[in-house]
Amino acid sequence: KGKMKEAAQRYQYALRKFPREGFGEDMRPFNELRVSLYLNLSRCRRKTNDFGMAEEFASKALELKPKSYEAFYARARAKRSSRYHLGLDM
Repeated sequence: KGKMKEAAQRYQYALRKFPREGFGEDMRPFNELRVSLYLNLSRCRRKTNDFGMAEEFASKALELKPKSYEAFYARARAKRSSRYHLGLDM
């Protein structure tokens, strides 16, 4: 779990370094990378049992890339893990 927390901190640091606004097509590579960072953050948070944040980061990835099956899958896994952790799954 310690490595997951460290990885999450590094992903968040990388996200803070991104430009907030861009110049049209110039932002496309940044947005793709941002989606990847949000998905990685979602995975880290899920593995550290922070399911609410895992779902939130997956949703942020979906905002940037609405048809991303990976983001839908990450959000679904966060929701399922949350239910399972609460004993509601089964």
